[in-house]
Amino acid sequence: MSDRPVKASDPDNPSQTPSQSAPSSTSRTRTTASGTRLVLTVGAGACAALILVVPRAVAPRELPPLVFEPSALAEIEARDETLRVPTGELADRVRRGVEAQGRAEVSEGEPVVAYEARLRDLREAAAELARTEGDEAIDALRGEALAELPAALAGELPRAREEARLGSFPRMLERYGATRDGHVVAPEPVVRALFAARFDAIVRGDPVARLSELERRAYWGWLALSPQPVPNDLRERALREHARAGGWGSREALAIHARDEGRGSEAERRLGELAADGNLRLRNAALALPVE
Repeated sequence: MSDRPVKASDPDNPSQTPSQSAPSSTSRTRTTASGTRLVLTVGAGACAALILVVPRAVAPRELPPLVFEPSALAEIEARDETLRVPTGELADRVRRGVEAQGRAEVSEGEPVVAYEARLRDLREAAAELARTEGDEAIDALRGEALAELPAALAGELPRAREEARLGSFPRMLERYGATRDGHVVAPEPVVRALFAARFDAIVRGDPVARLSELERRAYWGWLALSPQPVPNDLRERALREHARAGGWGSREALAIHARDEGRGSEAERRLGELAADGNLRLRNAALALPVE
């Protein structure tokens, strides 16, 4: 046998056994399938975060969606249930006037003098009822009418009752994009708010003055953020009223509307305020504004 030194890994070393062999470089660097997935996932997340953080000009393509809290409808209905429904001749005059207005809206027409006389009698009764029992009495009559709304829209009421309750409301829903091919597509709080606004426009002459904050958010939010065409002045008012009612996405919507109307400075200011709150997406939207 040779007297030369022998390394443990030397193939000429007869004392070396397979179990004594040093691990190969392959075994030291092998990665499991789960490890590979983890590396890829972490890497992809890091790349996405980097792309978001790096300032990029990305113009928002559409208004934000209309969002309601899950409890919104229940809160509105619960408030109406606490109201005491008035009785007596004044309350009945208001009921009769509202129902007569509904029937007139789907009739072949009536003389202007008859329309004006009916509306005058209705509003005089409503004003006297509010004076003696408070505005909540009119709110309660509105809640009474709203309780029949689902059945009326579903065609579950007798025809004459349905016409008295709804009047031209189905055409109103269609005009504002709340129905499509006869089917309601707007969220239930929106449909309810539109009906409440119609009731108040008839009885009080003001569709929104007595709406709750949640109802105003639904009413103005639909006009502001829904995709159906809306006259520009009404859209702008709706955007501002929706923001005043604390509607989600209203500040961003005002900025996008200003951009679309060519008011770049206003859009930049509004988006800048939102970006200052830490919204990186809206920071990128501000960068996409054309330089004036």
